[in-house]
Amino acid sequence: RFNAAVHVTLANGRELLFQPKDSSTSGQWVYLINEVAALESAPPLPAPVSSDSRFKRPVYPDTKTSETARERMVRYKSILQTLQAQRDEHLEAKETTRRAGKHPFAAWQEKDQYLSDSIRRFSGYLSILSEQPDLRDDVSEPSSRSSVRRLSPRMCEVSWV
Repeated sequence: RFNAAVHVTLANGRELLFQPKDSSTSGQWVYLINEVAALESAPPLPAPVSSDSRFKRPVYPDTKTSETARERMVRYKSILQTLQAQRDEHLEAKETTRRAGKHPFAAWQEKDQYLSDSIRRFSGYLSILSEQPDLRDDVSEPSSRSSVRRLSPRMCEVSWV
């Protein structure tokens, strides 16, 4: 559709499409959006309770966190470990769920997509926090230091589609 467009999926499922002036700024946009999310995101609230047996995603608040950077780092590590354990358990049930029928397997796929996306998101957050000078020693995995520079407002134009 668009060259070098950046697709952003919000916690509520809405998708936004940003089109930077040129393709070289796309990666910078993605990095900066993820950086702000890693540094500012408040913890998710528990998923809504319902008599419906389908998978429910947690609710993400629309506020900034009051946690310190170290507290966020500990929270992200804990969430990542929990998500990885849940995904391992979830993958074990794949064949059983597939044989159970179309609707249970669709619910399984939705949860699998959520777990995969969340693992990727929180791994990215940890990577970004590891680049913060005061937190480098707190991350067990080596960071892949990025050479992204700050964007000036003149470098980008946002197209709302």
